[in-house]
Amino acid sequence: MKHKISAILLAFSMMFSLTLTGCSEQGGDSSAMVMVGVAMTDRESSSAAGESLKTELEEAGYTVELAYASSGEEQAGQIGAMVEDGAKVLIVDAVDTAIAAETLESITVDVSDVAVISYRDPLDSKASRTYVGRDYYELGKQQAEHIEERLRLKKRETTSFTVELIAGKGTSAEQAVQGAMDVLNPYITSGVVEIVSGNTTAAACQTDDATAWAEQMFSTTYADKELRAILCLGEGQAVQVVDAIQGKYVGAIYPLVVGADCSAEALQYMSQNMLDMVSCSDADELLKQTVQTVQDVVSGTSIEKEYLMKNTAVTTENYEELMVDTGLYTANEDGTFTKN
Repeated sequence: MKHKISAILLAFSMMFSLTLTGCSEQGGDSSAMVMVGVAMTDRESSSAAGESLKTELEEAGYTVELAYASSGEEQAGQIGAMVEDGAKVLIVDAVDTAIAAETLESITVDVSDVAVISYRDPLDSKASRTYVGRDYYELGKQQAEHIEERLRLKKRETTSFTVELIAGKGTSAEQAVQGAMDVLNPYITSGVVEIVSGNTTAAACQTDDATAWAEQMFSTTYADKELRAILCLGEGQAVQVVDAIQGKYVGAIYPLVVGADCSAEALQYMSQNMLDMVSCSDADELLKQTVQTVQDVVSGTSIEKEYLMKNTAVTTENYEELMVDTGLYTANEDGTFTKN
């Protein structure tokens, strides 16, 4: 893939004589004539984010090309097309971080004036100028500390609790799993926590299908064992796991489930005590910082290697105050929630 993309873009590289620095010198307007490519995943949460980015950037004077992809290969083609069309800044919400990194490294070898902003999922690539998104290490740590508190692990000596971790794909998963394991490892060593599956590394915890993961876990590893807590470190996984619990889990004690994002479905399960906590980040802050980073890159302002968004623990005790009373969501009479 790398050689193919390089060959395609080499023919276009001579067309890109307008550098980012040059753009900032035209009429004092750094956004003049600058195209920004926004390459997003096709996750439900990405749809609104992509449209918001497009709107905000266009209002700031940029030309924006927005595309959504369901596979790493599809996104690689979209990124290549954006550069061919003249994009000087790329905002990449990677479907597959490995493919995205390879694609971007190939592009930036031939077109050195393209600036890459990793969005929501950090890219382990020299092609990425900066990362704007969540602090996934702290997300994993926050989930594990919540379980630590709810199960009162610090006060246990002989009682053993079974815990499992599930994560999404990419660098974010590696960081989240590391954060969680840094909290859980002392309890595993002392015998207070047991991960029966043995899945304690990012490679072992990553999956594309949380429902299939949960159903298999409940029918095999925990077919005759109680599972006390599940840390869902990837977006959307907690709701899928709770759905699977309803149909497949046979344990007498309902497990504590913690998740990585807030949604109407997550709040509904939280109100029913089926989901105990979710780690949420401020979407408006992410949008604002991403647009500001584009402006800083184009104007030549010095930027940080990463801008990390804070994770807020939304629990069964505070979800009404944080999510409903603030107007972010409406609690409906039928028990569902609507995002405002």
